[in-house]
Amino acid sequence: MTAIFGAIGTIAIIINLFLKGLTIENLLDGLKDIAGLVVVIAVFLIANKLFRKDAKPDFNLLFEKYLKDWISQNDYLVDDNFDEEGKGKFKKRYCSMIIDHTNMVTQNKIVKTAAPRTEKAAFVYLPYPDDEGKQKDEFGIQVQRKDICSTGKIYGKW
Repeated sequence: MTAIFGAIGTIAIIINLFLKGLTIENLLDGLKDIAGLVVVIAVFLIANKLFRKDAKPDFNLLFEKYLKDWISQNDYLVDDNFDEEGKGKFKKRYCSMIIDHTNMVTQNKIVKTAAPRTEKAAFVYLPYPDDEGKQKDEFGIQVQRKDICSTGKIYGKW
């Protein structure tokens, strides 16, 4: 709309200039009108850019980004397996946690070198595609301890 009215305004100023005659006074009046029109268009464009509603951030992408940052700072505790094939029927992506929680204090072992199933287990399950290929926005968090057989699980949908 701004471009259309800007073009109409500019054409009107030029036609008015020719109708009044090409004198110095009329040229300066036309220049003043065009400058005013340019200022109005510039203010509109700046305001439009400032107040434009951006798309909502993707929670899944942000969660994964911050999770990866946290994992990189805690490689003695948690391992990122995001690029592996995944687990179960839906090939859920996950990250592993060392199950000997004394390692949180000692930091003797890095999870990447820990043996699967005996020294580390799935910790966070990430969203995955279902049977129809639609993204299931489910996160699963489970904490397992070496000395306890049970697993605490928390699942949530966003």
